[in-house]
Formats: sequence, structure tokens, C-alpha cells
Amino acid sequence: MASYKKMVIFMYQNSFSAAAATLGIIGMFCAFLSLFWFTFLFGALAIILAVLSMGRERRMCRSAKIGFITGTSAIVLQTCMIAFTVYSIIYVPEFRQEFITTFYKIYEQMYGIPFEQSYPELLNQLGISL
Repeated sequence: MASYKKMVIFMYQNSFSAAAATLGIIGMFCAFLSLFWFTFLFGALAIILAVLSMGRERRMCRSAKIGFITGTSAIVLQTCMIAFTVYSIIYVPEFRQEFITTFYKIYEQMYGIPFEQSYPELLNQLGISL
């Protein structure tokens, strides 16, 4: 019984590593849901906490490694998804047309006027003349 208590105390002794693992897993979940800002926030926090959990030791514990790996993977996955989307908008004509059409529809639903009507006004407000 005494060894079990020691094991439990040892497992939760470093709360930074537990927080890093938790935030890394949440970051991966956000990456799969394409929640851009949350992925980078949770992934970066997971990496920072994993590194801070080392303290003066040379090696990371298991949960810190999990947090570091999942945080890094979440950021890399989200960055690849953004790069693929930008590539598709630029180089795939069908995707570009669908993107523009969807943008026009959403703009009109949000503001009540077509984008083509508000575009000259927007340029004038920015001080840009055609």
C-alpha cells in the first residue's frame, strides 16, 4: 500500500508536465476541428510547460514528452492545413471560384448589401483610388 501512495505522489508531483500533456491533447483536438487560434494557443502552451517541467533535470518525464509531442504535432498539423487551403485558393480554379462565391454570399448575409456595392466605399475609406 505504501508503494502505491509513493507512485501516485510521484505521478502528480510535476503539475507542469500533466498540464502540458492535457494542453497538447486539447491542441490536437482543436487542430482536427480546425480551430486556428486555439490550436496555436494550446500547442504553444503545451510546449512551454513541457520544457518548464524539466526544471534542472536533463530529461523530460513521460507526460512532458507527450505534451511536447502533441503540442508540436498540433501546430504542425494546423500549419499544413492552412498551407493546403491557401495553395488551393491560389492554384485550383474550381476551389477559388467556390471560395469567392461563398465569400460574396456570407458578406451579403452579414451586411445586407452585395460586396460589389460596398467595395468602392471600402476603398474610399482606406484612401485607395482606382
